[in-house]
Amino acid sequence: MNTMMSATPPRSENAPAPWRDVWRWVDAALGAASLAWAIWQYRHATAAGWIALNAVWSALLLVSAALGWSSRILAWTRRRSRIVALAFSLH
Repeated sequence: MNTMMSATPPRSENAPAPWRDVWRWVDAALGAASLAWAIWQYRHATAAGWIALNAVWSALLLVSAALGWSSRILAWTRRRSRIVALAFSLH
């Protein structure tokens, strides 16, 4: 009998990647920061604030592209920007 064919993979191969838990915390922190920023923008509505927000998102996308997270960040940004745009259109 060939033991290689019947052997189960080591437990470590079945474990979830540890960065997934880290990403959940990063995603939650970015979501909270995005919400706080949107509320601040809604109350103060400055052009400089939007420029700063775009600079922050651009920097985040550059870093995320280097880390291979760009598609996830872009999808997250699109969802948040639709919510913020809707909130501003209701004002």
